[in-house]
Amino acid sequence: MSTMSEIEKQAAALGVARDALTTEWLAEKQELAEVESRHVADIRKLTKAFGVAYGRLREAVAESPGLFAKPKSVILHGIKLGYRKGTGKMDWDDDEAVVKLIRKHLPDLVDVLIQKTEKPLKGPLGELPADTLKKLGVTVEETGDVAFAALADGDTQKMIKALLKRQAEEVEG
Repeated sequence: MSTMSEIEKQAAALGVARDALTTEWLAEKQELAEVESRHVADIRKLTKAFGVAYGRLREAVAESPGLFAKPKSVILHGIKLGYRKGTGKMDWDDDEAVVKLIRKHLPDLVDVLIQKTEKPLKGPLGELPADTLKKLGVTVEETGDVAFAALADGDTQKMIKALLKRQAEEVEG
């Protein structure tokens, strides 16, 4: 069994360890803030320039579909660009109406197409033909080929996407 004096010494040792850890953590944060402040203006400027260049390239690709018949995409200077199948977008005005129409037209698929919360499921609905979706009151957009440009290097692409998102949030906020 420990004495109060021993427990106090252990508490003091933990307090010293806490203070040392906090001091080091704050020093790291300060250094990182100083490094970031030296680069933030250039990163913002370059992020904006990247966004402009990306928009221009995507526009140029969109205006030149004939260049991407075969192959539909190419990699130039580490940028993959061309055309690819669009992911499409489904939408409907009223969940309940679509649920009722699924029950009417596709009663055998109710368990697959409708959540227990009575909400249509986009994934399984996306597997249905467009004419069937139309019967259900679902509109489908952007399913043809769509122009794109993406960095071939996934890690760089993720970093730049994050920078563009941060810049957009700064503009909004």
